[in-house]
Amino acid sequence: MSSGGINRIKSSSAVYKKQNEVVTTNDNIGAIAFYQKIGFDMVQIYHDSMDYVRKFKPGVPMMGENHIPLRHEIEFSMHL
Repeated sequence: MSSGGINRIKSSSAVYKKQNEVVTTNDNIGAIAFYQKIGFDMVQIYHDSMDYVRKFKPGVPMMGENHIPLRHEIEFSMHL
């Protein structure tokens, strides 16, 4: 994973349910590949979510890694 992308990690467990969830941005190709290689499944795309993020963090750039427009967040999940 490169350090340029935005990533969030959340772990949850319940009596019958254990899973890890991660969220990264659409420009973070390295993270997208890495999560899939280690068994995470893509479960949700938050379309144009970075527009919302920029309302609170105006310093978030419009262009991300590899000159890819920074627009969406992608959620991955792995059941343990």
